Amino acid sequence: MNEASLIIALLGWIICLIGYVGILIVAFRKNYWWGIAIVLIPFIPFLVFVILEFRKAWIHLTISIAGFSLMCIGVAMKNY
Repeated sequence: MNEASLIIALLGWIICLIGYVGILIVAFRKNYWWGIAIVLIPFIPFLVFVILEFRKAWIHLTISIAGFSLMCIGVAMKNY
């Protein structure tokens, strides 16, 4: 991986993490058990919570998707 692709991938990872933490904060504000479930069980509670509480979690989901996209671009750039 060259330096530019590494920086883009790391930046995408950080942005994705910021979105995930935002969803986690929204989950803990909704109910203590939602937050615990999202922390302890990897994917299903996260997906269910985002679907049920879409109005509160959409901006954080968008940030997370943007970060994941940027991370994928950085990883794909390593071959060029």
